[in-house]
Amino acid sequence: RNEPIELQDVTWKAIPVRIERAHATVYESRKGNRMLRVTLACRNGNPIPINVNHFMDIEGQGSSYGQSKALMLWRRLSGNNPPRTVDEAEARFEELTFPPEVMIRQAGQYWDIQGW
Repeated sequence: RNEPIELQDVTWKAIPVRIERAHATVYESRKGNRMLRVTLACRNGNPIPINVNHFMDIEGQGSSYGQSKALMLWRRLSGNNPPRTVDEAEARFEELTFPPEVMIRQAGQYWDIQGW
């Protein structure tokens, strides 16, 4: 007997995509945590871009682990000391140099970056 497969039960394989452009906005989560939302418009051969959001917890409002990951990524993508606030991060966004390609994986209805 065949039962329907639920989307959340599917394990998706990571795929490589090209980054065409990136922009950032200040984002406030439902819990009130302010983060930098980095939106990457990516393509993998399809005419319609895949938009991938990556949230950088610059101030550590969500967790200290999330903050350490965000600050490490900032250093890696810019080569500079990271900003202290989300507003400063938005103002300094142009410092970031993104790789031409990233690995993404579908997670429910959204996409996660698996490898920079």
